Amino acid sequence: MNGRDFVLDPTRTAVYAPLVLAQVPRLLGQLDRDPYSPSHGSFDRDHWAWKFRDFPILMPQWATCVLAWLYRLPLPDSPWFESDAVLEWCGASLSALLDRQHPDGAFDHIGPNTRDYGGTIASLYYLAETLRLTEPALDPGLSDRARDAIDRAAGFAQRTSEDYAFVSNHHALFALGYAAAADCLDRPDLEARSREAVAEILAHQSPDGFFAEYGGFDPGYESLGIDYLARLWTRNGDDALGAALDRSVAFYKYAVHEDGSVGGFYGSRQTRLWAPAGFEILAARSREAAAIAAHLRARLDRHNVVTPGSSDSQNLYVVLLSYLQACMAPGSPREIDELPCHALRGVRHWPSGFSAAGTDSYYAVVAGAKAAACRIDDRATGEILWEDAGYIVEAGGTRWASQQPAEISIEPAPDGLRVRARLTQADPQVLGPVRFVILRLLNLTVFRSLVLGRWVRNAIIGRLITAMRPGPFRLERELSFKEDGVAFSDALAPERAIEVDRVVLARRAQTFHMGSAGYAHTSDLVAVRSVDSTGMAPRLSEGQRAELSFEVVPHAKREP
Repeated sequence: MNGRDFVLDPTRTAVYAPLVLAQVPRLLGQLDRDPYSPSHGSFDRDHWAWKFRDFPILMPQWATCVLAWLYRLPLPDSPWFESDAVLEWCGASLSALLDRQHPDGAFDHIGPNTRDYGGTIASLYYLAETLRLTEPALDPGLSDRARDAIDRAAGFAQRTSEDYAFVSNHHALFALGYAAAADCLDRPDLEARSREAVAEILAHQSPDGFFAEYGGFDPGYESLGIDYLARLWTRNGDDALGAALDRSVAFYKYAVHEDGSVGGFYGSRQTRLWAPAGFEILAARSREAAAIAAHLRARLDRHNVVTPGSSDSQNLYVVLLSYLQACMAPGSPREIDELPCHALRGVRHWPSGFSAAGTDSYYAVVAGAKAAACRIDDRATGEILWEDAGYIVEAGGTRWASQQPAEISIEPAPDGLRVRARLTQADPQVLGPVRFVILRLLNLTVFRSLVLGRWVRNAIIGRLITAMRPGPFRLERELSFKEDGVAFSDALAPERAIEVDRVVLARRAQTFHMGSAGYAHTSDLVAVRSVDSTGMAPRLSEGQRAELSFEVVPHAKREP
């Protein structure tokens, strides 16, 4: 295999390749390239260089696959293409990854003895892909080690599972991992496991079309799942998978905004990642995918999605790999559809509670399942008018939020939406010294048992992500989509008198753990209307219903 085996699309490569190449020095700066270092080949600079971390985490090490692509892909003006130095560094990082494998085939993700199913099967993909790209240039002994590691990792993966929640983008990567391992080892049983994983993803696909991320729609992670599944579709041409991707793209387009952003606080995980490869791959099949890809590709310089330049080391390899795959996507249709952020007129509701509304004045998206967290854009300027992450109520050191409601009722109407929701306790955790010591003691003792370790891990994940602790407040919100703006009628009601310190209708709020949220975007600088909610706290403290009404109107429509 050499660079001539890959066909680069000139239009896409002109956009994506420079963004990749600009970040390669930063990526290589994470790699211990000292051949005499005990951590030679490690991509966790916080561990090997700064000594801030006592254990090298697994995710950055998957950048091994990025090195393999840089070595093989003839990007314009790339000094890394077929570089002996890059091949050497790729071999060192591959060896460092293999050194982390347990005898039973498992890999540790974020701590000693965690032996994660997800981390192991993801490693399965990156190992197989790296081997595919670098053989026969790799040392034969290292190739043999990698092949043996793939076999053992596949064995471990077949004996375990991810059971704390159904996360579609994880399962899509698992399916891709099994498929890559099947090709590498010529194992039909692993090909069957890949198809089973895809079938499970399709079984969990929402009637609306999105792939479930902790039960909801998250545009950032949806793009990553589409990326993985589109790569699989190009490999196996499965009709059911192709149709499922079409449904996903048809729904996804409503989460694309004029300013080149996707998602935000109305998403189930609040991410603004954008993995372009899936849409670029599907562009030859789908005019909607082509429209999404073209729209966002033309606006990457606005920095309203996570790009290689704005990503941290934990997601840098993910974004770089997607950009590299996008460079090789086939041609697009000659005509593309107009996106809803430009074209939608009227109101659309979906069974999941998601709504979109458009007039000549604005474009709005609302996540009913998140207590009507929403975003509204000015059609004339394309900028954000309103961004709403929901209500936060603070009392006596405890915080409750509406964005992950324990109970939800959604009532769509032709020209609006009404939701009723119970607020839940917001308790984002920070790992302090005492908790860290306890965690490491668990790593060195309880986690040596797969069963006990899984129980503890699921308890931690439940605490950070999936737990729902209902609070003593209920929210009623009614939205009316008018021609010139959106009217809000909100009410908070306490179940008992409780001394409330503060009530905030927050533009931004992260009330649960999500490592891939919270990146900086240029749109954060755009000022949106502020709403005074200070009068709500005294009413709630008296045990009374507290109401707040306001209207979001584009600048050109406001009265002087």
